[in-house]
Amino acid sequence: MNVIERIKQLLSSDADEATKINLLAERRAALSQRRDRLYADIGKLEKKEADLRAEGKAAHTAGADVKKRRVAAQLVQHRKDIARQNATAAMLNKQIDIISTDIHNLTLIQQGDLAQLPDTEELTENAVRAEEMLEQLQADADLVGGLETGIEASLTNDEELAVMQEFEGTPAPLQNKRVDKPAASTPTAASPPLASSPTVEPPASTTPAANEAKLGTADSPPAPPESADRSADAEAS
Repeated sequence: MNVIERIKQLLSSDADEATKINLLAERRAALSQRRDRLYADIGKLEKKEADLRAEGKAAHTAGADVKKRRVAAQLVQHRKDIARQNATAAMLNKQIDIISTDIHNLTLIQQGDLAQLPDTEELTENAVRAEEMLEQLQADADLVGGLETGIEASLTNDEELAVMQEFEGTPAPLQNKRVDKPAASTPTAASPPLASSPTVEPPASTTPAANEAKLGTADSPPAPPESADRSADAEAS
């Protein structure tokens, strides 16, 4: 198997990317070495061209026409060789650039295969499932929000209201506070004094003289009040 067939086999679809990259890297290195040798040869030819140009100027000054024609022919040949070498070096540069681009693309493919990314169909299916999940989550969140509102209203009782008033600095209602009844045997200093028992008047006399005095008092007409006499005198005047 020659080199061309080996390259074709390695570049076929059966070979993996790592093998292709290694082969292309070797080929690029060989081309780079050949290009560097060409550049070295071109440098030598350019130096020889400068020497011939200086020799031709000297022959022109001395008036040697034969030497001048010989130097001119050699200078033309050297310039053609330099042009050919430059063309070969340009071709090698293009080949190296193409191989470098292919190595770059194969490296990207290799990295993509290592990542094991999902295909387009799987990505679309996952996106649809994620959208459905978000919609269901939003619906559940709305439902739970309504349920939490009813629970909060049912859990707000008198004791919680009293505690909330304590947070605001408002004293809690008395009916919500528990007052312990003090013992009867230990009166406190703040207890009010006991009220004195009312005086019981003796029953009225049931003698006949007392009854007559009461009856006489009841039969006599009552004396007119002093204020009524004053108002009558004022009307008469």
